[in-house]
Amino acid sequence: MTRWWLGGILIAAFSFNLAPAQTGGDGPTAVPASELLRLDQLAAASDLVALVQVVETKYEYRRGFPISGSGYLRVILPYKADQRYSLIEVSEEGINNSCYFPTTAMWDEGQRFLVFLSHDDDEVPDYRNPDPDQDPAYHGLRFRSHSATCALPVLVTENNQYAIRYPLDSIAWDEAALAAVQEMNFTDPDAHVPTEDMTRTAVAGFSERYAARQQGDSLVYTKGVYLSDVRRLMGPDAVTLDRTVR
Repeated sequence: MTRWWLGGILIAAFSFNLAPAQTGGDGPTAVPASELLRLDQLAAASDLVALVQVVETKYEYRRGFPISGSGYLRVILPYKADQRYSLIEVSEEGINNSCYFPTTAMWDEGQRFLVFLSHDDDEVPDYRNPDPDQDPAYHGLRFRSHSATCALPVLVTENNQYAIRYPLDSIAWDEAALAAVQEMNFTDPDAHVPTEDMTRTAVAGFSERYAARQQGDSLVYTKGVYLSDVRRLMGPDAVTLDRTVR
């Protein structure tokens, strides 16, 4: 079974919809629902809010879990930024409030996320690579997570639009966010959850909890919020109006 981590959550083939978690010991510990943030709160606390795609990951692992390293992300569409970005590095160390992304095979298309990140205050040039043109730390391109929710999976719909699926257990859904939820047909491969390792009871529970329908040997999400609506929900303070940095 393929595993990867995002925002401190253990991701498995049939369980990557778990609530956001802070990890401790050998596994994740769920973050209380009362501590989840709304989209506008996440955006307000971030230095960078952007739609990104995973390019590469370089992590160190312990007992199968990532404990440090970097993920490299291509910026597709920035919403909140202080300069123009094309490629950023998300550097993490430890397991609490850490932002680890799924490993992408060379022949696969990287998964897309809406990220909420802060500048890395501990940016130190890598003296093994003294060329400032080659080190992200010299250019403010290195970021870290600032909360248990650092990234939301983004899927492609049949009309070639981007959307976050509903529900997501990693954000607080207020009335405005719930009102933006729509029925959707996702064509993104990451909208499919394999059921081969799930019991019949687990399939039924997952389907009901995450508004998913059976399609062959997988469950497919059926609801989401378009990124155009997500941008509105993040509020005007989360959008950079200066087009020179977008």
